[in-house]
Amino acid sequence: MKKHILLLLTSCLVLLIAGGVSGNAGLTSVAAQDGRSLRWDRYDVTIDEIDTAANRFRVTETSLIAVETGPFSFGFAEIPQGRLDRIADVEVFENRSPLRASCTGGTGTFCARDEGDNFTIQYYFSGPMRSGERREFIIRYTVYGALRSYDKGDQLYWVAVPGDLSFPVLASTVRVIMPADRPPQLIASYPDTWEQTVDGNIITWQSPGRLPRGQEFEVRVQYEHDPAMKKSSWQAAYDREQTYKEKWQPLVSLLILALSTLLSLGGVLFVVVRYQSRGRDPQALVVPEYLTDPPSEERPGIVGVLLDERADMKDIMATLLDLARRGYVVIEQEEKGGLAGMFGSSEFTFHRTGEISADLRPFEQSLLRGLFPGDREKTTLSQLRNKFYKHIPTIKKQMYDELVRQGYFKRSPETTRALWTWGGIGLIAIAAVSVWFSLAATLISPVIMCLPLSVGVIGLSMAVAGQFMPAKTVKGAQEAAHWRAFRRYLDNLEDYGGVEEAAQKFELALPYAVAFGIQSELVRKLTPALTSMPGWYFPTYMGGPWQGGYRPGQPVRPWEPQSGGMGDFSLGGPGGLGDMNRSLTDGLNAMSKGLTQMLNDASRVLSSTPQSSGSGGFSGGGGRGGGSGGGSRGFG
Repeated sequence: MKKHILLLLTSCLVLLIAGGVSGNAGLTSVAAQDGRSLRWDRYDVTIDEIDTAANRFRVTETSLIAVETGPFSFGFAEIPQGRLDRIADVEVFENRSPLRASCTGGTGTFCARDEGDNFTIQYYFSGPMRSGERREFIIRYTVYGALRSYDKGDQLYWVAVPGDLSFPVLASTVRVIMPADRPPQLIASYPDTWEQTVDGNIITWQSPGRLPRGQEFEVRVQYEHDPAMKKSSWQAAYDREQTYKEKWQPLVSLLILALSTLLSLGGVLFVVVRYQSRGRDPQALVVPEYLTDPPSEERPGIVGVLLDERADMKDIMATLLDLARRGYVVIEQEEKGGLAGMFGSSEFTFHRTGEISADLRPFEQSLLRGLFPGDREKTTLSQLRNKFYKHIPTIKKQMYDELVRQGYFKRSPETTRALWTWGGIGLIAIAAVSVWFSLAATLISPVIMCLPLSVGVIGLSMAVAGQFMPAKTVKGAQEAAHWRAFRRYLDNLEDYGGVEEAAQKFELALPYAVAFGIQSELVRKLTPALTSMPGWYFPTYMGGPWQGGYRPGQPVRPWEPQSGGMGDFSLGGPGGLGDMNRSLTDGLNAMSKGLTQMLNDASRVLSSTPQSSGSGGFSGGGGRGGGSGGGSRGFG
């Protein structure tokens, strides 16, 4: 639990830091953009002509800059207006010579604009500053409505040195000259590392050296209340906000953290309890370590879905081989090109026999319809490319439905997974949107986004746990236990001494092995012990009894060498028992190789989908979504 709480609080802290960094990001240094650089030897600020009754004061910013790599031709200042009424009487000087007010962008001019949230001043030098040049620039303006009125003493707050300065500042001096009738009563600065001196009504702060990038310097002076001064338009709302932050916000933040922790832990605990009570399979009765025969007549594809609770291509392939074993399909393999079947390509052809399919289960009938569209009797694997995939969702759904119909599950495993997964994704989406909106509500609490984060934690746990929520019935758990015992037998034939016995049941076991995913090992183990070939498999390129391929109406029976003839096969073939035995050996070897290739090729081809054409996407775009004063300053 302690680790969980620590992880949650850390996540909230990371979001807070990320939000703060994005919120304070300013103009990128010109030096970082195009290689130009300058040195801000001094940045001095003087606040004087303070008129408490009129609620105004004058600010003078003096910059002494030296160009290291130029040229530079303009400067700018951006001042937030959230805690002042207005800025007026702007003046700009270059080397003590005044620049002319004009927004034409001409040399020797400046343009001052009220842009709502910010007041901007853009000034253009009398001429470009090149490498090695030094100049002094002065910006002077009058601020209205930034003084704060309180009965116990009025206050001047001002961010004298902005945190967003585009070039390093080596030294700075800030002075506040109070009126003669309003001497300072309390003085503070943030940070408090600057050297402070007081000489009568003049307070001076001297920077300790080079200014750290991104750190602003704010001064605060309290003096005797002036009843004649009217409160600024923004102060009442600001005071309420500050009162809330100081008195109530810590308690609200604590409650939010507690609620977020309880919500996330409670939600995860609910998911765990739900899994323990309804998501786990019932305990099956004791079954033998292994079973040498299939425990029931359940279809191989359904067995595969029963064991891993997912319908996939191996279950469809197992169904295909089971239909072939039961006489509904014949599979031919033909080699094209190459030499003696080597270095060529294989083409697999499926033949629909005359067996009546009315008694087949829905998923088996859908598979046959997909393989033989339009009641065809013959189709090649290549003809099904980019076409058969349309039938896969139906086949999978019918397999899940079959699990329910047989009583192995109360509800389709896919439906259970989907409900939990999409429910979790929905909660994650709600959490993501809520986090976005909570960034605009940090006044309530800086950790308010922990609430939607806790909802996201619940959603994530639901989405992950949902993959394991399908639960079998008692019947399903018992059936699955028996089939796992049969799989252990097929998987460990040598240990159980069952190779010869299993070879006699090869055709029956093969579709189940495909469903178990162990068909390659089974074929490898049993091929040396086999005495017959599946009648549904025709390696036509081998000639012999498979020459000419499958003919409609031909019985589908296992082929084995017989002295004196070919049984029901009249394909024209080997002339004697020795040739027959060689044909069987060659056929079994071909089957061992071809069956694996057929399953791989069929699984890939049958699930293939047409490639979409055209191009798309989007381009361009991008964006971002104390006291008075501050803002940003820079040159370009």
